[in-house]
Parts: sequence; structure tokens; C-alpha cells
Amino acid sequence: MHYTAAVPRSAVLFLALALCPPLLPAQADTDLRENASFRKGLAALADHLPDLAVAPLETALREFADNAAARNTIQIKLGEALVRAGRLEKDAAASHDRGTLALEHLERAAESGHEQALFWSAQARILRAELGQAATLFAHLEKARDSELRNRSLLSRAHILVALGEPARASALLSTFQSTDQSPLSQEARLLRATVLIAQDKLSEAGDLLAGDPEPSDRPQQLHMRYLRAQLIARNDKEKAIPSFRAIVEDPNPVPSLLRHSARVSLAGCLHQTGKSEDAIETLITLLDTHPRTALLEAAFHRLLDWSSTESLKKRVENQLLSWVSFSAPGDTPPEPGGGEIIVSPATATRTGFALYYHALSLARKNDTESNKQAESLLAWLGANMPRHPFCSRALL
Repeated sequence: MHYTAAVPRSAVLFLALALCPPLLPAQADTDLRENASFRKGLAALADHLPDLAVAPLETALREFADNAAARNTIQIKLGEALVRAGRLEKDAAASHDRGTLALEHLERAAESGHEQALFWSAQARILRAELGQAATLFAHLEKARDSELRNRSLLSRAHILVALGEPARASALLSTFQSTDQSPLSQEARLLRATVLIAQDKLSEAGDLLAGDPEPSDRPQQLHMRYLRAQLIARNDKEKAIPSFRAIVEDPNPVPSLLRHSARVSLAGCLHQTGKSEDAIETLITLLDTHPRTALLEAAFHRLLDWSSTESLKKRVENQLLSWVSFSAPGDTPPEPGGGEIIVSPATATRTGFALYYHALSLARKNDTESNKQAESLLAWLGANMPRHPFCSRALL
């Protein structure tokens, strides 16, 4: 699923992956279908436990070392398992590695034009954040024999185009989506189409699409529709949109984390734009404090700094930034750069880096000799000690 402009494009990179429930297993010879390891792997995939499918499929691969046709079938399912397991990884590097290994297993079948191999290779490219290559692979499936695979590829490609900031191309592609049923896949196309229309400020068309029947039967899609409707309300009346976003944020039942976090950022935006900047900032701080690895870290930090327009708000944000980087007072500075990799909890390391960077920006805005010196020290330390942080290159610049 894709969530509108309230979600930065960086958070959309892996959203196309959510479109891909397990595909039907490829036909295999009788020996393979009866193999215990292969059947165990397929059962784990069917139960949405791809990480548990990897080991038995690897065992099956060894057991059919001399059967080229069986190995080809196993490798395609192993590639699928690795991609789907990669989505579950919380660490970007681990997800990237899963994608790389999947590509190795899928390479031969994909080169021969096998449709499922092409599809999962494209998904593996998304895990590696190689969106252009993924889109190219999905394009090869425009005329796939399997209509479901064809539609999934089309939607995944449209998601990529939206993520790359090309909603017009995504809209044109979605116009070719062919399905008259009301399956989750068709509803996904409807929601993505509405998302694109909102991004293009075609609010009337988006409203008509979201008001149409039937309602999605899938709960995540129901929530997504509620979110998009709240976005439409917010375009005309921020005050009226607040309860809609708050209802998603405070829903006691399970809500996809990206959707709940997106609703919280949108709620904060409405609060800020209706003169409730203190509540808006507290809403963002709560998000960052309780979810230090949210995909919306950059969006939330940027808003925190941008919205702290009064002295009291600046102090609140500054103190919170200091708390996240474990500095006790505004005058404190980190160790000298060059001392090696910082040792921080993996659960909070990315947030720590963002806090360092935005604290440095806050200091730089004071624009005096001492604050500029502190800001330079913070950025130098970030660049030297957190080389894998997404803002490392910005810090060095």
C-alpha cells in the first residue's frame, strides 16, 4: 500500500512488496512434490512464515543436486522465500543481503524468461533499493500469461513510479489495470489510483473513487481507505480531519505500523496548522520516542525543527534532541571525531544519528561562533562514527 504525500518517498521504497501474497507453486515432478523438505518449505510459505521456509528448501536443493529441472523449481521457491523473509527484516542491511541471495537463486530462471522468477527478481531488487531495475523487470511481465501475476506486476510498478515522484506515469499505467472482480488486488488498484489522484490535486475524482462501493473486506485496506478519506478532508478543513487521523492513531486493534505512523504525522500536521503547535510537537515526540526505527524518522525530525517557532518550543525540542543523543546539557559535545564506530543500541542508532544532525542544524541557526563550532563538532562526529547512517554524507558536506 502507498500512503499519500504525508509519507516521504523514502518510506515508500518497500511498499510494493506488500502487494505480493504467495503465488501458487510451480509444477514439479512427482519426486519433488513428494519430497518432505520441499513440502515443508511450501507449507511454511503458505502459512506466511517465509523465514522458516528457507532451511527446508535449501535442504531440498541439496537432495536434488543431480536433477536440474527440480533444482530450478526449488530455486524459484527459495528465491521467493528469501524475498518474503527479507521484508520481515528490521535491519536494512539484512534485508539487502536477503535480496542479494534471492537474486543468485533466481538468476538462471529469470534469464530464461520464467515469469515467477522475473517477478521475484523484481521484488528482490526492491529489497536492494534498486527501483529502476525492479521497474524494468516488472515491465517484462506486462503480457504475462498469468493474469494475477500480470496485475501484481503492474501494481508494483505503479507503486515504484509513485515512489520515484512520477504520479502521471503511474496513473497512465493504472488505467491499463484489467480486473472486474472486487478482489484485494482490485481494491489495491483502487486505493493506489485514489492516492495518485490526491497527489495530483484531483480531489473530486479521488473522492468519487473512495466513495464508491463496495468497501474493502480486507482490514488493512479498510484502514488505508479511512486514511485517504482523512487526507481528502484535510485538504479542505484541517480541524475536521483531526478526529479521523486520531481514530487511526488510537485504534485499539492492530494497524499496519506505517499506516499508524503516517496518520500520526498527518495528525501532527493538522494540529500545527490549526494553531496547536505544542500538541503537534508532542505528537511527533511520542512517535519518535516509542518507535525509534519508524520509516518516518526524517519526516518527523524535519517537522520538529521547522515547527519550533517560539522560545519555549525551541527549548522543548532541543532538550528532547539532547535526550535522544544522551547529552546532558546544550553545551555538551560528543567525543572528538575519528575515535572509531560509535557503540549504540541497534534499536536507536538511526534515531541517534538524526537527533545529532538536527541538533547541529538547531545550533547552526543561532549563527554565532560558539554554536557554529558545536554544530561542526556534532556533524564531524556523526560522519566519522556513524558511516552507515542515511545522513552521514549530509553531515560531511
